[in-house]
Amino acid sequence: MPLEYHKQIFETCLSNDGLVVMSKGLGVQHVILAFLKVYCDSDKLVLYVDPYSESLQESYCYYNEKLLQFGVKYANLPTFLKQELVGASKYRDGGVYFGPAATFILDMLMNRIPTDHIAGIIVDNAHRIDDLSPEALLLSLFKMRNSRGFIKAFSSDAAYITSSYASFGDINNLQRLLKLLQVPRVYLWPRFHLAVANELDTDSIAGGAVADNRLIELTIPMTESMIKIEKALTNTIEKLMGDIRSKNKHVLEKHRMTLEDGLFNSFDSMVQSWGDIGWHTKQNLNTIKILRNLTTLLVKYDGVSFLKFLETLRDVDSSYNNPEDEYSWIYTRDAEHLFNSAKERVYIESKLEFKKKKGDSGQKVDVYKRELVLEENPKWHLLYQVIKEIEDSKKETGIEPETILVFVKDERTCTQLQEYLDLGGYGMLLKKYDRLYAPTPPESTNSSIYTGGNSSWAGANRRKRGGAGGKSYSKRASESSRKQKITETNMRKKMNIKDETNATLFSMGVSVVGGAGGLSISNPRIVEVNGDNQSIDIEQIDDIYSVLSPPHIIIHPIEWSGNILEDATPQHIIIYDADVTIIRQIEVFRAENPHMTLFVYFLLYSDSIEESKYISILRREKDAFERLIREKASLIDLSGGLNNTTITTEKEQEVARIKNITEEELEMLPSANTSSRADSRTGGVVKYRSALRRGQGTKKKVVVDSFEFKSSLPVALHFGEYQIIPLRLVTGDYVISPLYCIERKSISDLIGSFGSGRLFHQIDQMGRHYTNPILLIEFDARQPFMLHTQEELNLPYISQVALSSKLMMLSRAFPKMRIIWARSSRSTVAVFDRLKENGPEPDPSNINVLPEPSANNSEYNYAPHDVLKKLPGINESNIHFVLDGVRDLHHLSQMSKDQLSTLLHSETDAALLYAFLTQDHISSKNINNQNNQNNNNNGNYKRNWSNRKK
Repeated sequence: MPLEYHKQIFETCLSNDGLVVMSKGLGVQHVILAFLKVYCDSDKLVLYVDPYSESLQESYCYYNEKLLQFGVKYANLPTFLKQELVGASKYRDGGVYFGPAATFILDMLMNRIPTDHIAGIIVDNAHRIDDLSPEALLLSLFKMRNSRGFIKAFSSDAAYITSSYASFGDINNLQRLLKLLQVPRVYLWPRFHLAVANELDTDSIAGGAVADNRLIELTIPMTESMIKIEKALTNTIEKLMGDIRSKNKHVLEKHRMTLEDGLFNSFDSMVQSWGDIGWHTKQNLNTIKILRNLTTLLVKYDGVSFLKFLETLRDVDSSYNNPEDEYSWIYTRDAEHLFNSAKERVYIESKLEFKKKKGDSGQKVDVYKRELVLEENPKWHLLYQVIKEIEDSKKETGIEPETILVFVKDERTCTQLQEYLDLGGYGMLLKKYDRLYAPTPPESTNSSIYTGGNSSWAGANRRKRGGAGGKSYSKRASESSRKQKITETNMRKKMNIKDETNATLFSMGVSVVGGAGGLSISNPRIVEVNGDNQSIDIEQIDDIYSVLSPPHIIIHPIEWSGNILEDATPQHIIIYDADVTIIRQIEVFRAENPHMTLFVYFLLYSDSIEESKYISILRREKDAFERLIREKASLIDLSGGLNNTTITTEKEQEVARIKNITEEELEMLPSANTSSRADSRTGGVVKYRSALRRGQGTKKKVVVDSFEFKSSLPVALHFGEYQIIPLRLVTGDYVISPLYCIERKSISDLIGSFGSGRLFHQIDQMGRHYTNPILLIEFDARQPFMLHTQEELNLPYISQVALSSKLMMLSRAFPKMRIIWARSSRSTVAVFDRLKENGPEPDPSNINVLPEPSANNSEYNYAPHDVLKKLPGINESNIHFVLDGVRDLHHLSQMSKDQLSTLLHSETDAALLYAFLTQDHISSKNINNQNNQNNNNNGNYKRNWSNRKK
């Protein structure tokens, strides 16, 4: 760690537990890497968790590569766990383990991992942890069983912690987060921290600094059509936000809404945090999401792709065929301007006038002429100018050209820029237009004729283009994969082609780097090998496979920046898409390599949403750190409460006090079943009684299926003071007593279970083993509490394939089953409390064991019992009379109507059963012949359905 502030953070956290909050891009990974280096070289056991599953895999690849560079042996590298270990022998060897929190929780509860041997836990992206995260449960269990282990938490998103829409609430989010992380203090390292500023600041431009006069900020205005599109989008967003204000006036005093808020994804979480919002508000919120995405795609996509995307939105819009729908944005005036301006970037239509011939009585057909415009994005030409300027400056000075690194937002932009550099702007757009609109252009260059109402073109053959643009284009060979290392391959062009029709721009190698090193070679050189003579000249091979000479152009996505700065060591960096993180990373890279000469070009659209969002992100981060500084000053000192000696002493005193309480004194306290009104009058004595009972070993228990730890319900049960017992259950997901077995389903899982038929089998198995099988339908608190979709509510009837209809059929098939609805995991815990009142606790040793015979249907064969239940007149109230009073089905069919009435204790049920048994399905003669044949062949046709133990 060459930077001093990295060393300060490491030394501070090495001796103290805490949460480190840094600005984006300041190098939090360098501090984490230092901790991993320390514990990889030791025999201590350290766990690494991350709420982001994708980020966990990327971090594992990144840190492994860095640790190898630092000299860590391959055998000592961190281990990635995808599932729980069968035994604890692997953990006893020590080392660093990456894995999901659910895996470590299960191993910890199953005693597969020696908790007392865990040195500590490292938590990345700690701002994403809430009270229902598996990471919160893991840290709580760890501190309960190992009070001496360390917890190091790291975050680089201060704005999320302080946001009023975060899952912690509005009052001191920082205090709540520290409690969940089980750490006593927080360390704040913003960009304006004195130690950080002293090392990174030279000349600050665009919120970042690189070197004296070496950062060049280049702004360029958008085209007139792009400005019109952006204005139409912002006007529509403002109108939708105004409609949200008018329908939610009860929360406007608490939450302010501006257009700037609507441009960020955090706006959705803010609106959803208001609670029960109306359907129209949710409709407007979904529309704002679409429009916000369009503001990003306007500067990201080319004009042809953007227009095609708009047309796709119009086609799939639910109100496309209803122009009178006031909640549809497609038919607003601003949307009309949006579509017209998007078309102007691609083509211009004009209606052709034809004189009608004499005697022509046919139907008139409108004929239109389409002139292709194919407007280029202004940033493309600006990028070309910068690269051309770099090349020209090196030629004038006679200095050997260096590598040029271009940072873009994502991999799609990488491919787009490569096509632009290969084919030129017009050539790339024409090729994309031909592909997306499937044209057959005529021989004319810029015009085409087609019939109105039909998108097909009138023409014969496709026009061919000369030059480099006519050569075949090589697509990337492989899909990106985050699990593979990012490799950089640089190619140079073997042929110098003149700049004709703006197809080939310059003779520099262009390389696109994706997640798996995907590459597209421009103007590839093809060597044909004669079948008769397979030998190739050595000089020719050397010319083809020789080491490539600079200059190289590497186009790299920002989201996978990783080691690209250290590996490529570029002299020129072009930031194509504005991003705070990559600017800070360049700052850190420049500070770590002060001897390098580095030129940075920052490209930005002036007076655009891109510029306003970039400035807003900087301001929000600054305001967030200022708020965290104020909250830190008012934090409750948890260092004493987290002291190991203090906790041990208090626990010992509490245990001694509980042991000295007699049963008579315990019974004098109010019952746990007392209502909440009585509880408030007694000053919380009921809760004290419950705590005393749990202290005496009567803590509530629940057996949880091992596959359920990926959900939030086990976390809610733990913080609801339940003892969680993990077990691989044969039937059900949760067992809260010997009588109750619960199958938990989310709405999406419920729909999938009905589709596959798995739910019927699950309920049937629970009904055979438990007296009260329960289906728990758990909703998402952020989604509407309803089973029907909006389309189903508009229908005048309930469809047979609707979810409610399937639940009704399921209830009729399994009368013993009960259905429980829960709004969230916290609501489910309250339901479990009600079900467990005065009930016995589950016994894990007998969970997966078949129950003993009793007075219920477990003493009978299941197959005949199921057949009998399908007969008319047979139900749960009289089926046992039939099983006990009749030998088999043949005996039942020979009984008279009066005998059935006496057997079933109901004349109505007897009439239904008798009518079914005496109905002429086939002739009686055939039945008698079949019975005689079966008796002669088998000797005993009758088979008892009773399966009683001898």
